[in-house]
Amino acid sequence: MNTTGERCLWSQSPRIWALCLLVVALLVGTSVRLAIAADSIKVSAALEGSYSSGYAIKFAVQNIGASPLKLQRRHLPWTQSPSSGLSVSAVSRGRDGRELSVGRSMHNPTGEVTILPGQSIEGSVSLERLIPDLREFLRREDVLIRWSYALGSRAQALSESGSFVIKRHGS
Repeated sequence: MNTTGERCLWSQSPRIWALCLLVVALLVGTSVRLAIAADSIKVSAALEGSYSSGYAIKFAVQNIGASPLKLQRRHLPWTQSPSSGLSVSAVSRGRDGRELSVGRSMHNPTGEVTILPGQSIEGSVSLERLIPDLREFLRREDVLIRWSYALGSRAQALSESGSFVIKRHGS
């Protein structure tokens, strides 16, 4: 009973109390795991390729912590899944500074990957698949590619970003 003499919802149903505790534990547990992972991960990116072979952003995700890290595959930047945390934009460097259309994969891989301390995993994002007009623009002008990657809750998030300029073909 509470101070007004009414029975409390918690005392009426221990199942409700147990369910609420389970939900809170799951939420806190997920948050804590992501916070630990965010403090233990280093993400780097490099532009690779050429006009003839195609361009890609090669990402490396490294465990810089002391414990193994488990990440959902869909959260890796190169999966380009809706929940990967990767954002890419492209702008022509010509007079008009036109923004190029950037697509997104609807592929949503399942499962986990474990990264041992000191190890890294790598993957690439094809810019030609992501930006269909890239080659057309590169015939005339340089293109600025911006990327950002975020993992975790807002308060404890890992956030990395960068940019590359791809020079006009033939320059």
